[in-house]
Amino acid sequence: MELMRQQQPLSRAARLLEAYIEALPQKAKSDRWHPNFGGIVFNVPARKLTVYWKDFRPPKKLLALAEKTGESEGVAIEVRSSRFAKGELEEEAYTLAKQLMYFGDLATGSVSPRSAADGLLVTVRRPLTDVERYVTATSRDQLSAMAYGVDGDAKDYISVEVDPNFRIAPVTGRRETDLSPLTGGARIFIPNIGNPSAGKGCSTAFGFRMTNGTATTYGMATAAHCCDYHSGDSVKTGSENVPLGTCRLLDTCQNLGCRDLAYIDTGSDPVSGRMYIDQVSTGGASLGGATNPLVGLDDDHVGEFVCASGGYSGAQCDIRTSSTGGAAWHGNF
Repeated sequence: MELMRQQQPLSRAARLLEAYIEALPQKAKSDRWHPNFGGIVFNVPARKLTVYWKDFRPPKKLLALAEKTGESEGVAIEVRSSRFAKGELEEEAYTLAKQLMYFGDLATGSVSPRSAADGLLVTVRRPLTDVERYVTATSRDQLSAMAYGVDGDAKDYISVEVDPNFRIAPVTGRRETDLSPLTGGARIFIPNIGNPSAGKGCSTAFGFRMTNGTATTYGMATAAHCCDYHSGDSVKTGSENVPLGTCRLLDTCQNLGCRDLAYIDTGSDPVSGRMYIDQVSTGGASLGGATNPLVGLDDDHVGEFVCASGGYSGAQCDIRTSSTGGAAWHGNF
């Protein structure tokens, strides 16, 4: 938790800088970021932020804001040149991931922008002879056309990493049931329509409230893959005997691509506005009842430490963000 406290001034600084960058002109109306913004990287132990900017001609007001914000928050802020912009790397990562889903039997992997916005990293579970050759040939020309300050071989813009641990972690325990008012971090069960006893387990995240005029809907965030990428499935608590709500997607998942975001419409069943942060047991019971309040939303940043609370993992706060804006697939999803 000490690292989480140390990064709070970095988070405040990043929000100020990103608010300024998001408001800059010279972008399409559908784009969130300026086309030269490469991203922000945290170095929490060093109390430092690095802002990447393609072509290294950032607005003078951004440089002044970085200096002023660094002084007020007591952190170091450096603006550095990047070879690519955040948006173009994210778009190319998505395109390449869709192609790799059906490359041989490469059933699990990811493509993500490298932290310094200098290219893409492809991560696969095991080596395949032609993967590096394929991804280089597929994306090299496109990346070369986008790159700023070319001074090396274009194949350096993309790298392949073999990570045998790129898989689902083993289950050591679970929290079966979340009781009203809901706090999340609990196992859920989604029955198979054809065979209700052969459904799948997943986890809930935080709860939220949506208001549309006089109507109020309560929901629990979860992943779209928990709902098999379509809306309408019924959801029960992890003990499989208490109805919880109905799956609703935030995106229409077509053409092999969507954000992995969904929620469980709990109807009138209220959520607590807090997140479960205790552990889970091998028997499925909650070990304690500690929760944290939900105070808002924020962007993820490379180098930032985050907490997660899952129905199988319990609360984990030693997670360091290694990449953002990437695309992943598992079992051709």
